[in-house]
Amino acid sequence: MSVSKPQESGEVRIEPSLNKNEEEFIHGRRKSVLQSLKKLQIDCSQNEVPNIALLGSGGGERAMVGLLGSLVQLQKTGLLDSILYLSGVSGSTWYEH
Repeated sequence: MSVSKPQESGEVRIEPSLNKNEEEFIHGRRKSVLQSLKKLQIDCSQNEVPNIALLGSGGGERAMVGLLGSLVQLQKTGLLDSILYLSGVSGSTWYEH
């Protein structure tokens, strides 16, 4: 097994706007979120799509189980497709399928 060294750069991007690729992703994702909200009978326009985020905390196995339980329930209720951002730290990111 070989491990490649990540590229090192001293550059930090400081901008008041999103990266072009992220803007494109967000634009496409908003369309999916809008369709999901309409399925849930939540009325909003393309310009009014809310920024819904789900964040998982650290804390080992409890955090992992907590976030996984939340994701499962959100999927069962049809709300998971309405999430624009999903992020986690430490334990909540441990789950591997």
